[in-house]
Amino acid sequence: MPIPHFWEPRELLGTDPSESGFTCTAIVMPMKQGQLREEPRRCSLTMLSNESKSQACRALDILAQIDVVSKGVSEGIGRALVRVAELTSCPRWHRKPRYSQAEAVAAKWKDVVQLFVANERALIRGAGRERMGIVPASISGSAPRHEQELLVPRGWRPSVPDLEVHEQRSVVERTPRRLRENQPQPLAAAAERRPRQQQQTPPQLQAAPQTEAYNLRPYQPRPVQEPALEMAQAYVNHDVHRANLAARAAERSLAQQQQAEVPLDPNRDQPAIRDWPSRPYQAPQPEARLERAVESRQRPPRPQILQPAEEYRPRPAAAEPCIDVAEGREAIQRAQEQISRIELDFLEHMEARFGHLEAEGFRRFLAIQAPAVHTVPICNTGREPEVVRGEEAVISPAAGEPRVRPAVAVAVPAPARPYVPVRKLLEECFICNDGFDSPDNAIWCQGQCGTNVHRECFEEWNRINEDAGRRCGFCRRLWVEQP
Repeated sequence: MPIPHFWEPRELLGTDPSESGFTCTAIVMPMKQGQLREEPRRCSLTMLSNESKSQACRALDILAQIDVVSKGVSEGIGRALVRVAELTSCPRWHRKPRYSQAEAVAAKWKDVVQLFVANERALIRGAGRERMGIVPASISGSAPRHEQELLVPRGWRPSVPDLEVHEQRSVVERTPRRLRENQPQPLAAAAERRPRQQQQTPPQLQAAPQTEAYNLRPYQPRPVQEPALEMAQAYVNHDVHRANLAARAAERSLAQQQQAEVPLDPNRDQPAIRDWPSRPYQAPQPEARLERAVESRQRPPRPQILQPAEEYRPRPAAAEPCIDVAEGREAIQRAQEQISRIELDFLEHMEARFGHLEAEGFRRFLAIQAPAVHTVPICNTGREPEVVRGEEAVISPAAGEPRVRPAVAVAVPAPARPYVPVRKLLEECFICNDGFDSPDNAIWCQGQCGTNVHRECFEEWNRINEDAGRRCGFCRRLWVEQP
């Protein structure tokens, strides 16, 4: 026969060592430079042995078999909670006497259990009064319901159903207002009801008619016409609209013609639009528009002709430079002689300084990439003689002479710099996520990353991963032993 469980300590305390990914129950306060960096949180280490988890599960099962609601929270239950807190602490950090938090965690759990017992007893008292016919002002006489909800821990469900007293209200069955309005009513009853409502309203409270208050015209219904008459009226309105459009177009064209015919005086400033005298507005007359439209149809509009004030005279083009034939040929000959003289001087200088091979290479370069001589157009009245140009001379290298090749840049990799390990700042251990009390308690990876770690955390890490060898837990490089 299974032993009954009076309450669920795993659900109430939020601690179930049998579940996967169970972490340490201690509280971590991330510190940086002596100041709290983040809010306190639960330790995230999962390095708990299976033996410790099984012992903690057996202790929680024994606590579930104790009726704490009737017997209360005794000292034995407090010692059992301390033992569970010790078993669920990480062995690397919070199980040591210096950093142990078993007493603080057990005290917090004990307060949660006491609140659970108080709420259960209040619910039982309220249920008993319900059965006896006593209607309490609230479930618990000491505190109202909204305060009791704040005392209930997260994830807790009462074993006794939550009973509430609701007042019985008399509900009158009647038809909704919208349904009553939508129901069909006889015309006779509606006609009888209307004069009765008008008689009940006193004459001094009756509002003035809307036409007098807002000076609005009374509604006049549109006279009903036959379809043939309506269609004829629509055609007439359309013709009148087209005639009005034609009259407006004729007025605009006439105004443009008059403005173009008026000569402009260049010695006098034209008055601005804001200085023109304003004419009184004349209301349009439909009969006059129709007459002007008929006249415009009979007489075609005059073409618009623009008469400029001055006759347009094109600007003479700039005359191109023109020289005599003899002078042009002499200038070309002098330029060619000057270029040849410069080339010879430079070749002599190169041969005297660098040798015969460099001079020959430069001579070939000049023969291949000689710049074209800029010529000036010659004004000749007669026909110019046809000049037949021969093929350009290409100087080929002599036999046995090496060809001159341009220098090609070759990329040379930079020499590799020696790796110098650098130690990072003392922030926190990457294994336990806690800070360092002193620099002597920390070692660092001299292989690659330079990350700091506790000596005890590193030894425990390598003890668990014996098959991987002594490597850094952050960068996985071989560990360099330190004194």
